[in-house]
Amino acid sequence: MRSKWKALVCAGVLAVLSSGAAADNWGQFLGLQERKGLVENSAKEIARLTQAVKRGDKTAIYPLSYAHAVYIPPDVTTPKGAAKAEASRKRSFELLVKAAEAGDPRGILEYAFHFSRRYHLETAAQWLEKGMKLGHLDATAYYAEALLYGNGVPMDKPRAVALLEQAAQAGGTKAQVKLGRVYASGEYSPADERLGYEWLSKASAADDPDGHFWLAVFHQVAKSPEYQDRDRALSLLLRAGNLGHLRAQIELAKKFAARNQPGDLQLAKAWLDAFVRDWGPWVNATEQEQVNQLSLAVHDALRYMRNTTVTVRSGGSAPVEPQSQTGMFNGHILPMQDHPQYCQVFGNDSATCR
Repeated sequence: MRSKWKALVCAGVLAVLSSGAAADNWGQFLGLQERKGLVENSAKEIARLTQAVKRGDKTAIYPLSYAHAVYIPPDVTTPKGAAKAEASRKRSFELLVKAAEAGDPRGILEYAFHFSRRYHLETAAQWLEKGMKLGHLDATAYYAEALLYGNGVPMDKPRAVALLEQAAQAGGTKAQVKLGRVYASGEYSPADERLGYEWLSKASAADDPDGHFWLAVFHQVAKSPEYQDRDRALSLLLRAGNLGHLRAQIELAKKFAARNQPGDLQLAKAWLDAFVRDWGPWVNATEQEQVNQLSLAVHDALRYMRNTTVTVRSGGSAPVEPQSQTGMFNGHILPMQDHPQYCQVFGNDSATCR
């Protein structure tokens, strides 16, 4: 799996935005296990799903588009293989459009996000509205969010909240998360942490990764002592990360790295590895840069700790687990809190940054 992601990057076949392919965060509306299966067996899955589409199975179009997006020909390093990869990427985008036009809720959302990432907000909102009119609860949630902030449509906060309430009551977990965040933050009306907690808890109880992640955030930033619970926040982050939630994996890596002890740094590295395994290169530039910085810091700190020894009474030496926050950055040993990017990389969980 890991080698396949590396092949994707090394082959350079992902820089195909000019061909219309939606590269960053692509496949986010597939389940984690389904996405992994499509990556690991893309050629077989393309054959299987193509037959399903020919039989009239419209639900197979969206996963087929993703299988084409991640397909790596065995001879990708040759001109012929590179041409195959490029053709597969173009086919991927054609299938995405087809999935959206067929009314697949995942295809509609992915296609809307394709336009949103390119700042074509009006077109994105039109596709979200189409999904809402087809009765798709997640599309309703995202369209309500567009109304809430005026992204591609005139701002209409009362209608936005009404749509979120409607979708949330119908069991839409994305709407429950967004409604919980609206109430908890006071974006629309005076903050109501009780309502925010209730809606976020509903999404989390449904095992929605976003629900786990934002409930964890809520427990960390809540003003009322009743809802402040850092232990539960960490537990929720772990669940979201294990479900493949991109931001949860990054936050977990940051949290463990900030502790700067060997075991915790190994956990930070493990979550960075999980991020690469689950998402590979399908992320936007900002997230990729954040992960790159964090990865370098963690690897440098681990290398420093492995190379640090202390003299013991027997006259030999043993590995040390430094109690002070010290690490190596770019070949220079510095107290970690003195590194210019320390708080930027590790966030505000360290006492140094608070």
